Parts: sequence; C-alpha cells; structure tokens
Amino acid sequence: MLSVAAGLVGPQRARLVEAEFPDEPTLRREVLVMLETHDTISRALGPAQVAALSSASLDDFTGAPPQSDEETLTIGRRYGPYQVIRRLGAGGMGQVFLAEDTRLGRRVALKSLAGRWLVSPNARQRLLQEARAVAALSHPHIATLYDVLDDADHLLLVMEYVEGRTAAALIAEGPLPLRQALRLASQIIDAVVYAHERGVVHCDLKPLNVQVAVDGTAKVLDFGLARAGHLSAIADSESETTQVRLIGTPPYMPPERLLTGTLNEAGDIYSLGVTLFELVTGRRPFQEPSFALLTGAILGTTPPQASSIAKDCPSSLDNVIARTLEKDPKRRYQTARELGAALQAVRNQVEPAGTTWHARALMALAIIASAVIVPTILGFIITATFNLTFGRTLAFGNERPLDWFQWGARSLVSPFVYMTVLAMGVLAVGFVVRIFSLFGPIGGAKRALGQWLHRVESRLGLDDPVVLGQALAACGLVAVLLVLWAFLDLMTAFTGTTNRSPAELLAPLAPAASVQRSLYRALLDVLILAFSLGIFRVVRQRRQRQVRGGMGPLIVAIAIVVLLVLANVIPFRIMFHNEFEAADVGGSRCYIIRELDADMLLFCPDVPPPRNRITSRNDLSVRRLGVIENVFTPAASRAGS
Repeated sequence: MLSVAAGLVGPQRARLVEAEFPDEPTLRREVLVMLETHDTISRALGPAQVAALSSASLDDFTGAPPQSDEETLTIGRRYGPYQVIRRLGAGGMGQVFLAEDTRLGRRVALKSLAGRWLVSPNARQRLLQEARAVAALSHPHIATLYDVLDDADHLLLVMEYVEGRTAAALIAEGPLPLRQALRLASQIIDAVVYAHERGVVHCDLKPLNVQVAVDGTAKVLDFGLARAGHLSAIADSESETTQVRLIGTPPYMPPERLLTGTLNEAGDIYSLGVTLFELVTGRRPFQEPSFALLTGAILGTTPPQASSIAKDCPSSLDNVIARTLEKDPKRRYQTARELGAALQAVRNQVEPAGTTWHARALMALAIIASAVIVPTILGFIITATFNLTFGRTLAFGNERPLDWFQWGARSLVSPFVYMTVLAMGVLAVGFVVRIFSLFGPIGGAKRALGQWLHRVESRLGLDDPVVLGQALAACGLVAVLLVLWAFLDLMTAFTGTTNRSPAELLAPLAPAASVQRSLYRALLDVLILAFSLGIFRVVRQRRQRQVRGGMGPLIVAIAIVVLLVLANVIPFRIMFHNEFEAADVGGSRCYIIRELDADMLLFCPDVPPPRNRITSRNDLSVRRLGVIENVFTPAASRAGS
C-alpha cells in the first residue's frame, strides 16, 4: 500500500490511506506524515540517490567493519618510524592498528584509510588540508593527530593511542549510571566547544567515536575525518556517492543534513543530543530498522523523553536533550558552549544529591570557622598596622581578639556589598542583552561579537588554562603597578607613622581627600572581583581538562588577589576610623588616642615630631573639648574650641 500511496498526490493519497485505516485516525496521520517526508527527501536527493537509498540498510552508513578480514597493514612491519604491533579494530573508513613510534618509544594508533572516496584525485589533498586543522587541536578530550603518512600504497593517520573501550561498547552493556553519563557527555561537549571555536566540525559524533580511557576520561576520535571525505567527493563529482553526500551515521544525523547534506556546528549539536540521550538511556531516540523509516522518524516524529526510559533522569535533562534534538536548527542551542553550560547546570543539580551528611557537616564547619578565623586574622593585622601608624605601643595597643574580629568583619562589609552590587549589575545587564538579542538584528550582532571574541581568545591562546593563568598573572602585576602609581601619595600616608612623618605627607588622610580614599577602595574591589573570576575560570578549566603542570602563573595570580585584598582592608581603620576626641593641651590642639586606668595617649598634629605624648588622666593642663573629628583635619577648618 505504501509504495502505491507514494506514487499518488493530494486527495488521491489521502483517500487511499483512509480506506486502508478507516478506524485509526492517529495511524492515518502518521502514515501521511511519513509519505510527505518521503516526498521531501525525493525532491532533495533526486531519483538516482532515492533508488540507491531504497536498497540500502543502516549498516551501509553506520561505520560497520568491512566484511573482509584481510588486514591492510602487515603486523611487525614498519611504516615510516611506526612498527605495527596488532590490529585494534575496523570501521567504515579503514582499519586501526596499534603501533610503536620507534623514535619516541611511545605507542600510537595507526588508522589505515580505505574506501572509494580515496580514489578521488582530490581526496588526499583535501585530507591533508583537513588534517592540518585537526592536528592543531590540543585538548585533553580529543585524541591528538600526530602525523599523516602518505605514499603510493597507503594513507595512514598517526593518532594518540587511548587504551580503553568505546562509549558504544559501554552502552551495549546497559545504560550508564547517570553521573557517569553526564560526566562523559560534559567531556565530549568540552572537546566539541574547543574544536568549534577553532573552525573544526566533527560531522560524525556518536558513541562509537568516543574512546573512554581506563581512568574514565572521554577522548573524541576522528575529528574532521568525515568532513575530509565529503570535501574530497565534492571536489570530484565523479566519485560522489550516497555515502558521501549523506556524510555521517543516519541515527545521529540532523534533519537538515538528511535533506540537504548540510555540514555545520548545528549538526554536531544535534548529534551530541542523540549521543547524550543514548548515554543516559542505553538506546537511541529513534530505533527504526531501515533507513527510510529512520529518516521519516527523524524528520517527522517527536523523540521520547529520556526520563520515560531512564527513571533517574531529571526533567531539566529532558529539557536539555529536547532542545538539542529540535528539528529546526535555529531552535537548538546555538553553540556547543551554550549546551555545555546547560548540561553543567543539570550536573550541579544531580551531583550534590550524593553528598553525604558527613561531607555537608564538614563543609558547614569549615565555612563557619572561616567566617570567624579570617576576620579575626585580618582584624589583628588591621589593629597592628593602626597601632604602628599612631604609635600605640605597649599597653595602649592591647585589644581583645573579639575586637580584632569586629574590625576585620567591618573592613569586609563594604567590599562585599560593593562587589555584590557590581556582580548583580553585570548579571542584570547580561539579562537585558539576552532579552534584546531575541530581536533579529541585535541577536545577530551579539552572535557576531561572540564569535569575534572567541576568535581573539583562540588566537591569543586564552582558552588554554595555563596561558590564561599567565595572562592573569601579567595583568595582575600591571594592575598592582598602576594602583601604586595612581595612589602613591595615599599609600605613603597610611604606611608612614603619624608620630614622625612630615605633616604634608599625611594630607591624603584628611577629610578633604575622602573621595580619593573611597575611589581607592572601589578600584581594588573591582580588581579583586575581576581577578577572582579569572582564577575561578582557570581552576575550572584545569579541572575539566585535567591539566597537571603550569601552576606557577596561577599561584602568582592568587598571590596578587591576596595582596589586593590586604591592600584594601589593612588601611581600613587608618583611612576611615581616625576620628578621636579633641583636647586642648597648653594651647595646642591634641587628640585622645586611647585611655587606660590612669594614663592617656595624646596625638598633637600641630607640634613638631614626635607628636605623641603620654599624660595622666588627671592632668589639669588637658582640657577636653567634647569634639570628635578626623585627627588630620587642617587647623584652618577645625570646629571651634
């Protein structure tokens, strides 16, 4: 019936389907959708390819090993510097062998390429062009392409050897635990983000092209290999075949590729969605046995929710998968980085569920202890600096640990509030930009700007956490020098001593310079927030990419942030809490810095150094004025006696 209906159009087709299924309206609609899909594919591919596809099975596209067991390389023989040890496996584009690099003493994987697409006179040239782009990729979740051997008899790709099993082999044993599935998917997406931002599209992402090392690390294989075959075939139309035009593996192909052969980043995102679905559920979203039925399902059927198969799958993950599998590329995630962020949010939701109450209790205790210890230590440093500046020695400088905590906590309130407001402002601006980006021109401009920034980041190497750490350290040193240059007079004032420093050096501490002091703290707050976010990004990238070395720049960047924090809080008491009770001492204006049982410490700014003096609380020459003011207030602007 279907073959007859496919030859009909319009009302005739509808009447035939209705006659076949008079009591099943839902089935009638599905059959009509499938027939319309067949029409769309026929118009897109043309009669010749439709005929070829009609007789094709999925095994013709899935990269199944060739039927022949004849090995393309000889075990024990050397090809260039690589000596073949044994065959590892075979795929639709050739066989893979384990070999040893006799120069470096390391094991590598040799992929001996095969297939009709290599007959094209342009194939090898295109492959080498693609290989140069792929060889530039250096990422912990991408199998590195070391070399290409090209001679009259062979075309060999020399790749990183990853001992382990493919993700497809793991899935074949049953659905993976949710956390493991999400961890592997995040690593795969991280690799795709890295490649896409360098202009490399995979075109055949699937579990079979993901090797899982013995330590659980995912390595994506064959970046650019499928695209190389596609470009070769386009350059030589005589070798163009169905397998070349519909490049990839049908169950993982996006609708637009099935219809037009489009190869782009959106197609990789769709393939990531299918792979994520399979990692979580143990099966693909569409499992139709033939190419024709599978194509109809991909183009015209809504995939099932992962949670309907994997009961531990959260609804948030359903939403992520559904968006990656949208039929319309514009409704999918627009970048792999955006998909990675969405999946990370799901992981953040899932991961804490397994945290034990012991770990939570220890974390809570650590937070509480830090909230007490850190302000107390800072308060001790602030008080010691204040005592040194105002000459409060011996008993006059003694304060309780509770006082230290209070001064430390007070010094942190202003930076915390300021940085919180600043962060909220940045988030608000980002939200507004996202709203306006819903409009076509603004959204396009935003994407163009984002792509330009990614290109700049790539060219500078800032996507490498080691390089980013170096950049942070360098920028931090420059920032420290600029702050030192811009506020040298202020820092000279609060690092000196009021008892002996020349009066003109203490002018930045006077009331008239309050704006400068506030600007100093605000600038340090901004720098602390910016560099802290940069360090967080470096640490996250190092953890995701499992980077071990290159810690020096990161340590320098952390040290710079600590220095900025200390430069912000240590002078807090000197700059903002230098107001004391004024007193007249024999006609001179003095301030009561501190009182003890029988004595008091005075600071007299208008007398030659030393300006501090200790006197008895019963000294009749000391007349309290009942005025509280900044001790650095110039004599001409002081309140009346």
